[in-house]
Amino acid sequence: PQFVIDSALSIDIDTGERADWVPTDKSTLVHQRFKNVMVAGDVAGIPTSKTSAAIRMQAPVVAANLIATMEGRRPQAVYDG
Repeated sequence: PQFVIDSALSIDIDTGERADWVPTDKSTLVHQRFKNVMVAGDVAGIPTSKTSAAIRMQAPVVAANLIATMEGRRPQAVYDG
């Protein structure tokens, strides 16, 4: 969505340029720069399909890692899609 592209969320950490996808750790689904932001679905900059089947598998990982972050722990749930 345009609001994501226009936000700081889409800035590539390597180039400093706006990216088409949100830079995301492909295993934990944590934003590469904002460690308290989890990314899933169509905006996630990961090399997987952008389907409802993918988001169904991403949701539990995002939930577990969000809870871990909120509790001050390191995100450890892994998405292997």
